[in-house]
Amino acid sequence: MILSYTKFIPPFPERIHPCTRLFAELDALGTYPITWISAPGGAGKTTLVASYLAERDIIPLWYQVDPGDSDIASFFHFLGEGHARLKNAGERLLPLFTPEYQLGLSAFARHFFRELFASLTPPAVLVLDNIESVHEDSDFHEALRHGLEEVPPSVRVIITGRCHPPPLYARLRFNGRLAQIGWNRLQLTDEESQGVIELLADGRKLPEYTVRRLQETARGWIAGLVLLLGQGEEGRTSATAAGFVRQHFDDYFASEV
Repeated sequence: MILSYTKFIPPFPERIHPCTRLFAELDALGTYPITWISAPGGAGKTTLVASYLAERDIIPLWYQVDPGDSDIASFFHFLGEGHARLKNAGERLLPLFTPEYQLGLSAFARHFFRELFASLTPPAVLVLDNIESVHEDSDFHEALRHGLEEVPPSVRVIITGRCHPPPLYARLRFNGRLAQIGWNRLQLTDEESQGVIELLADGRKLPEYTVRRLQETARGWIAGLVLLLGQGEEGRTSATAAGFVRQHFDDYFASEV
């Protein structure tokens, strides 16, 4: 049970530089039932969503997707467990997925999510984090696609992942129910990069040329800023800084794959 509990806790760093620009964008997209945030690893997707909801004082139903959710029975079980742990959820019991429902997955998914959404107290948000953990051919996506058709006006769903919405979700996009925020929007501006640098520098005043090189080298990738700042003053200002970030960028994604 301890392992399952971690699926429902938003990761939240002790130190964070609030990105008011993206907070405003998430507010503006609140008219869409579903927001899909896609960007490379280390782009700050999870931190953005967690900090945004904390700033807006919203307690979400947070669900950390992992490869085990390819087993659709496991997905429904753990999502139901997460719902039961949520303080603002109602007393309503969610349907249990049993083997006979396997042949009627779409009908069960719609019923399950209708009951789930109806039990949440507004403002209600369901977050599905790291959705790329499950292959797009899995029953997980088939069930989720039908479930997302049931999102009512009182509930919002936010999905994060390294992938764009698979073709299976095309109908939601075409019907105006799904909005996207991509890597081009998540990349830090120079001002935001400077705020992050100041936060991670622990109050130390860095030379202007150092800050500028950090910004130019990381190119809005927050993980790149963290890597460079961990190199020390000499590493940050050397001509090999760009190569350092590229190498770690490649290493990072190789390890994730």
